[in-house]
Amino acid sequence: MITRIKEKYKLMIAIIISIIAFAIVSLFLYSYGKQETTEEISEILQDNTIVTEEENKTLIAYLSKVEEKNEWVEIKNINETNRETYVNQEGIEYYIDCTLTIDKLGLQYPVLSETSTELLNHNLNKFWGCNPNEVGNYVIVGHNYNNGSYFGTLDELELNDVIKITDVNGKTLSYRIYDMYYVDPTDVRCTSQLTDGKKEVTLITCNYNGSERLVVKATEIK
Repeated sequence: MITRIKEKYKLMIAIIISIIAFAIVSLFLYSYGKQETTEEISEILQDNTIVTEEENKTLIAYLSKVEEKNEWVEIKNINETNRETYVNQEGIEYYIDCTLTIDKLGLQYPVLSETSTELLNHNLNKFWGCNPNEVGNYVIVGHNYNNGSYFGTLDELELNDVIKITDVNGKTLSYRIYDMYYVDPTDVRCTSQLTDGKKEVTLITCNYNGSERLVVKATEIK
């Protein structure tokens, strides 16, 4: 009888140890996978490379982990008929998504619908988000040049300043700045599309040494 009890205890202990070991391994694999995902998304933002369809899926998956909501904005297709194009030195055409205007800074630039290192040298780029002037978070990235061009004077903006977006249909909406802050280059939370049904614009640029990103958040003025 005593021998049977001991065997049962040994079996129970073995089962408990197996469960604990499985839990530890699962937690390690989840943490490692999450770290890889975070690093991948950080590289997309930091290197300003073209965001591929696969990277878009990865970004959505990552943001859905850090957000408590599960509602996502449906991105509609833009009618290409009214869209102007930008042609680079190799003759490749890129669509212009919209025009950004900031009267306070005397700034007005077209925004290309894609982003890459080459395109950022010549234009503002759409990095992520909905279509211009639609529900969601339209994210624009641009270089911070010492001569003040592109986003070189973005840090002169203040809360309640107004920026304007003119889409391909000629419709202009005004957005009021409600937040400005600096983040680490690996922090991509400002690109989230969870806006509670609002139309928002996010502007991103680096500081002069590239150690931080300036983020400017604005919401539609109704």
